[in-house]
Amino acid sequence: MSEKIPNIDFHSHIIPRADHGCKSSSECRAQLAMMREVGTDIAVATPHFYPHLHNVSEFSENVNAALARLKQVGAEKAPLLCIGAEVLLCENIDQLEGLSELCVRGTKTLLLELPSDDMNPGHYKTVEAILNSGYVVVLAHIDRYLKAHPEYVYPLLDMGALAQINPFALSTFGPKKHINQILADSESIVAIGSDLHGSKKGSLKDFSRLKKRLGEHYGNILARSNDLLSGAEMIDLTK
Repeated sequence: MSEKIPNIDFHSHIIPRADHGCKSSSECRAQLAMMREVGTDIAVATPHFYPHLHNVSEFSENVNAALARLKQVGAEKAPLLCIGAEVLLCENIDQLEGLSELCVRGTKTLLLELPSDDMNPGHYKTVEAILNSGYVVVLAHIDRYLKAHPEYVYPLLDMGALAQINPFALSTFGPKKHINQILADSESIVAIGSDLHGSKKGSLKDFSRLKKRLGEHYGNILARSNDLLSGAEMIDLTK
């Protein structure tokens, strides 16, 4: 009998006061309980990291302090927790001191958010340099860019970057068309993430809808996520 592949939420903002996604330990516990209720086995916490605003060392210290507080109070209902970051793609961040500390801990997997303004050649060179340094690059919520600027995404996938989609990704025609094409042509989509901010259940309920819309691709994506988390540090807040 094959081992069950865990349900993985690869993108969430649930670390207290690490960014605008979670205000307190109590809100974090509420978020984790909601995740568990919808069947999430592993949640990857990915607080925003903005290279032009943040220092890696201070960022890590802030996250570690929040984790220490969470471990003290615990959580009755919670998925296993992995720690990473959602790193804004800026030119030359391949040279950022401590870049490896922003990966999902225990892995070389780095979640990158594309810039809100235009992509330029320097952005692509930076991603290429990160890939050439041995990192696994996962692009956050590509459905957001496929709706307006698919030309940003495809060159990055062609150079070896992977992709995460949000639960509502197949609810509108533009992203749906591109995502179905990517799923048919490659294994580039490797993760699903709620992008949870706060304690509203909407983005979590969409997981069940996405499972139906993705069909057989759903299990394949979770298997790829599971592979990416091989060796990752996992925190059990229920003990």
